[in-house]
Amino acid sequence: MKNTTTKIIVIFVVLVAVFIVYTKWNYISNYVSGILGSGNTKIFKIVGTDIGPYLQGDNVVAEKDTYTKRDPQVGEVVIYKKTVDGKTVEAIGTIAGLPGSAYKGNYAPTNYYLIRKENSVEIVPRDKITWLVFRKAL
Repeated sequence: MKNTTTKIIVIFVVLVAVFIVYTKWNYISNYVSGILGSGNTKIFKIVGTDIGPYLQGDNVVAEKDTYTKRDPQVGEVVIYKKTVDGKTVEAIGTIAGLPGSAYKGNYAPTNYYLIRKENSVEIVPRDKITWLVFRKAL
């Protein structure tokens, strides 16, 4: 009996590992986030070096409802929406300037924020900033 239970556990672990390897990360992160949280948290995989090479390829956990309660602050890592080639995508960056401030020659008008990426600064409307990154994930 004990030997059969061990085999079943090993088979289950192998199946889960195969599922993770052959499934897109975004689907897995949404599924895990739905199980672990109330849908207000999500795991994002950082692609490229948008916020520096030190987080390249890492997974981070972000919270969605933070900015319904308060405004973004300088230094926070955020996920925001932007349009690329006609499609809305989510990008990651660090808040570098608040509305009415300047950073590296860029000025943020009212209700816009300056978001620093590794080699550039983007001016992003407040309503496009949707997620606060609060820690690295496994």
